[in-house]
Amino acid sequence: MAVVGVDPAAAGVADFKGMWDLDSGFSGYHASIQPLDASSLVAGSDYTFATDGSGYTYLQTQVFAPASKRLTVTNPTGPNGGGSPTATNQWTVVMDVKMDGLQSYAGLIQLDPANVMDVSLYIVSTDNQTGTLTGIGGNLSAPGAFAVNTWYRLAVTCGNNGAGGNLEMKCYLNGVQSGPTRTQAFNGIFSMRPTFHLFSDDNAELRPAKLGCIGLWGEELSAADIASLGGPQPGGILPRGLVDPANPPLTDSTISPAQPYSWGANIGWVNGRPSTDWGVVMGEAFCSGFAYSANCGWISFGDATPANGIRYSNSFGSDSGVNHDGVGNLSGLAWGANIGWINFGTDAAGAPRPTTDANRPRIDLLTGQFSGYAYGANVGWINLASMRTATLAIPDTDGDGMADAWERQHFTYITSKDGKADTDGDGVPDKDEYFAGTNPNDPSSRLRIISQTLGNTTPSAQWDLAFTSSPSRVYRLQRSTTLTGWTNSSSFFQGSVGNQTTVSLMETVFPKAFLRIAASVPLQP
Repeated sequence: MAVVGVDPAAAGVADFKGMWDLDSGFSGYHASIQPLDASSLVAGSDYTFATDGSGYTYLQTQVFAPASKRLTVTNPTGPNGGGSPTATNQWTVVMDVKMDGLQSYAGLIQLDPANVMDVSLYIVSTDNQTGTLTGIGGNLSAPGAFAVNTWYRLAVTCGNNGAGGNLEMKCYLNGVQSGPTRTQAFNGIFSMRPTFHLFSDDNAELRPAKLGCIGLWGEELSAADIASLGGPQPGGILPRGLVDPANPPLTDSTISPAQPYSWGANIGWVNGRPSTDWGVVMGEAFCSGFAYSANCGWISFGDATPANGIRYSNSFGSDSGVNHDGVGNLSGLAWGANIGWINFGTDAAGAPRPTTDANRPRIDLLTGQFSGYAYGANVGWINLASMRTATLAIPDTDGDGMADAWERQHFTYITSKDGKADTDGDGVPDKDEYFAGTNPNDPSSRLRIISQTLGNTTPSAQWDLAFTSSPSRVYRLQRSTTLTGWTNSSSFFQGSVGNQTTVSLMETVFPKAFLRIAASVPLQP
């Protein structure tokens, strides 16, 4: 596979400002995106939602007239573009669109919020069958690039030179630039204000059209970004199998913004945090969210809904994803629509690779640093060592202080216990058993000191300690002279493999002191 040189910081296709999949309404992909405003339109006469035999579900528009009728998009980007901008001068709009008919002028995008000027971007046709995308002052697409009754993924990018100079506009059809690059005055007629309109014009030079989806970015996407989006798809700009607007992530990406990348020799940089909303989420039991590569598109780590509520089975496509065994080892499968399955260390029996395998994919429970390799038959090895998770996501739907996956594993249902009960009668509440990583159904499984010795030297003495432990938890030693406040005597360390850990440290000698071992869930704030 040929590799395109990509600046990893430029993979901005996931950092959209708005994304709307117009299946049956005007809502955005998640709650923070303003819905399209159709309040001036009349359902049934101005627009309907429909589907066709090729699988597209879309918004069917009629001619919006008079000019007070408009379909409005909110642009939250704000001024950008160098110098002292007063408008959004760096932007990208992508839409899947089909024109039902053409005429001399057929408006698409109106950047004038008041809609008292000629439409900004429109299709010009001389035969009503094919047309050219035009911006005021000249062509954007190649001549005759649009045909009626044909779906296109149209992308228009706009950017300036970073110092208050001219704007640069480009048109892409189905991932490929069509026509010349245009320039226009800075903060000029192609600058975007807080709102703009679709299929609106001051004198209704419009034609009926179908709109499958639309996306807005507050930057000029690169040619590689646009190419990765490809042509029109019934599933939308971000394929439905990867990003489902009806099922947004349970939490923001856990991947550190400072260390979001992994590297494949055949595919270049893979960004584990392409945006806060849709980046990879590293969990205590499983992963979810998406990574993005400019050379191969989106990669799903799972949908956060394993069939058993604990970990993905990876036995069928809808229950596939990357699992975490709780002690740092990763296994399972990620999926990219353009590259197929990526194996995260699952052997032929579906189990994680042995801990003796130095190249197995894993994370360090003390630092969050990834290491090891994943493998895809179509892309080769992917080195995870440059990526780090800042925390572990721990869903707790009922808010009882115990992770959902842990409750399902030990109690079957997440609402059957409230954390205050002591199910096994060992004197330790269930919530504390969760934090200690012990078994709440086994009275012999609890955090306790097995043995200890403290030397008699001064001013410090060696404290040797053996205690019950779990490799899924981190521990530190603490001391107190009053039992009302505790001081850390050690940094965090991970529990040993098995159910017992032995540690030694030099402890300051006090006339009176109390020593204890404290357990914590890893990588928590």
